[in-house]
Amino acid sequence: MLPFLLPIHKKNKMKKERFDTITDGIIAIIITLMVLQINLPELTVANILPLLLHISVYAVSFTYIAIGWLNQHHMFVKVEKVDTETVWTNFAFLFALSLVPLATGPLGEEFQKTGSHVFYGAVCTLTALTFTLLQARVNTISNNKIKFHKFDVIGIVLYGLSIPLSFVSIYISAIIFIMIPTIYFIQSKRLPKLDRQKQN
Repeated sequence: MLPFLLPIHKKNKMKKERFDTITDGIIAIIITLMVLQINLPELTVANILPLLLHISVYAVSFTYIAIGWLNQHHMFVKVEKVDTETVWTNFAFLFALSLVPLATGPLGEEFQKTGSHVFYGAVCTLTALTFTLLQARVNTISNNKIKFHKFDVIGIVLYGLSIPLSFVSIYISAIIFIMIPTIYFIQSKRLPKLDRQKQN
């Protein structure tokens, strides 16, 4: 029987080390692809503003991916083994995250176009949604339940709203793209404290 035709049993579980390895590898590839897909304008005095715009969009996307990796890592700190459903939910999250480089290029190159903002907002919405589904899945296999933060839901809603709001003003959607990773970045500094509290 071919490997992809083998039956999937819910009782089958994978060691977290292998799970972490494939996750870290995919995220590393995602960041690499994002770097390769960015086409910087010619380095002249006249192109300083477009260059800074490209770098800013890249920085936002890089931070978004880094936060996704960091939150996913802390989500599985207390998990020893993962089942098949969790693996596939994690792959759904990684697939959504892999679309970020695809949306970053157009946003940096054609920032004034509404379509670029709509596409970027759709990708961020999908990523936030799959991350929340992954968090819910982890709660079913872990004794250490993760509390859903209200900002996770707010993030999904705001990213979703950025799509129609892009037709009103691209600057409103741009503010949302910058605001959410910034808030998550500030909150991420609390994670080491939370880990120490759990250990005590």
